[in-house]
Amino acid sequence: MNSATDLATMGTLSDSDWIDGALNSFRSVEPKERSIAHVRACEAWAHKLVSNIPAERLPRLIVALFDNYESAKENLFVEMMWLIAALYSSLPSRVSHEEACAILAATRHSCGHGGVVEPIRLAKESLGGRSYTPEFFQALRTYRDRLAGLSSAVVTQVQGDIAAILWQDPNEPLRPSNCLSAGLREGYFALESERQKQWGQLLQQVDRSARRRPDNAWTLGARQPLNNLGIDSFVEELEEWLKIPEGRVPLSTGGRHVVKTMIWFAALTRSNRLDDLLPRLIDLDYAKPEAAVHLIYAIGYWLESKPGEFADEHRKRLREKWPIAGSRIRD
Repeated sequence: MNSATDLATMGTLSDSDWIDGALNSFRSVEPKERSIAHVRACEAWAHKLVSNIPAERLPRLIVALFDNYESAKENLFVEMMWLIAALYSSLPSRVSHEEACAILAATRHSCGHGGVVEPIRLAKESLGGRSYTPEFFQALRTYRDRLAGLSSAVVTQVQGDIAAILWQDPNEPLRPSNCLSAGLREGYFALESERQKQWGQLLQQVDRSARRRPDNAWTLGARQPLNNLGIDSFVEELEEWLKIPEGRVPLSTGGRHVVKTMIWFAALTRSNRLDDLLPRLIDLDYAKPEAAVHLIYAIGYWLESKPGEFADEHRKRLREKWPIAGSRIRD
């Protein structure tokens, strides 16, 4: 298999047969003894296998590799990892959205400790700044199902990222349906298509991190879609859609981060039209208070954009009601 002739012959195989041949070819790599030298030789061989593949075929081979994942993982798991790394590193800078979604839907993991983020990142980059698509949403649902049962910090983070993105999919049920974000979601879905696209650009900025306040990168990325939407229109629609419920207030995994991010946007607007609305979030009876802490941090950040004579009273109440967060709220 090390000859140029053998590599040329592999190029005529179907995608599935190419994957089979590539995985089995690692048996001929020297040295065969387990060592750093063996690992390096196998990594080099994987890149050699991929080096002669036309760029347009690489996405199909990644899909074919994952299609063979269940049957090959018991005996060829390490070889698959070497090959997937080589295929990914050789991908062109931009793949089509259809190809990226196919890779996302096909990707499988056994442990959830590596490569979990990459297929989502690839699919998002393939959008080229466009709004999320039904194909992307469906691929995400498939990928979410494939992650079920895996346990790692990375998987937990990605599952939250998926929930925040699927919040924007009208075919995805909101769980729980009376989440604080339900009014925002209903208002967004009711928009006419062009306006919904503008809001979709804004919603691509939803932050799923544990940051208490946005960083410079988020702020820079957020200003353009906010300006495209229009500050006055954003404030008007947020004021209309964010409904303050009575009784216990549940928060969905994705919805709480959508609301948090909308409060960050509200701080950027410097508008006073939300001064009666947003402070009311401090006093709600949240079903799971620990899930609301990021909202409270966001209110603290929003208060920084307000005059002291307005902010001080609300900040004092926030610190008293939320001691877990209040000590970290800036004046």
